[in-house]
Amino acid sequence: MRNFISKKLIKQKWLCLFLLTNLFAFVTQAQIKISGKVINGKGDAVAGVSVSVKNDNAGTSTNADGTYQLNTTLKNGKYMLVFSGVGFKSKE
Repeated sequence: MRNFISKKLIKQKWLCLFLLTNLFAFVTQAQIKISGKVINGKGDAVAGVSVSVKNDNAGTSTNADGTYQLNTTLKNGKYMLVFSGVGFKSKE
């Protein structure tokens, strides 16, 4: 009986450690919002431009007034946005 209780406590400790580790990994990835406006050389808003995070799946496009909002989960670090559109050269 004592051996059974000991094994049960060990399993509970490992489960607790596993859950805490996963919680820590989840906390290190923060939900962030990236927003802005895309304009051309004349200062006019540009609609339909794709905006994405380089080397990531996160992306969106600009609306009719050239604004965009990108909500994503990223680890701490430096990231680059990529802007691309039909008739325009891609810009990082």
